[in-house]
Amino acid sequence: MEGQPPADVVKKTSGLAIASLVLGILALLCLGVFTAIPAIILGIVALVKINKAAGTQTGQGLAIAGLATGGVGMIFTTAILAAMLVPAMLHGREMARRAACMDNEKHIAVAYLQYAQAHNGQAPQSLDELRKLVGNDQAFHCPGDAVPGPSSYVLVTGDSSGIILREQPGHHSHGGNVAYQDGRVVFQPDSATE
Repeated sequence: MEGQPPADVVKKTSGLAIASLVLGILALLCLGVFTAIPAIILGIVALVKINKAAGTQTGQGLAIAGLATGGVGMIFTTAILAAMLVPAMLHGREMARRAACMDNEKHIAVAYLQYAQAHNGQAPQSLDELRKLVGNDQAFHCPGDAVPGPSSYVLVTGDSSGIILREQPGHHSHGGNVAYQDGRVVFQPDSATE
């Protein structure tokens, strides 16, 4: 009967196994990753110590339950965090595209003003007349434009509000950028761009 503890030895439940289970349950209920990782670690340590104790410790089921609840809590928390972060990252990406687009329109607006000044106040008739002044063909393409073409922007003529350049619709969610005669560029929501 080697490896068996004597009959008169009292078997003790592993405190690590109990702690693992408690932390695993807390991970499921409210504390997520903060208790899930310790639950997993304590569960593994408890199983190792119980196996080495040669039958003097119990709590293998508690340790396994702690591992399981800690793992489920970890997965659950990770899924919730991903669900919260993805929309925020997409919004940040859209804001970066808007900013890059505004920068493009600002370059074109400055070229528009230079052209008008060089031609006695006469406005250019097409964006092609501004390409040499801008010097960078990428400035004519919005980062949010999925359809390649000669330009993502349109010159506006005869607009009483002072708009000289407008983005083609659909490049940004909920609106588009417009450039004014004074050189400023602003994002206008859909209701204002229609």
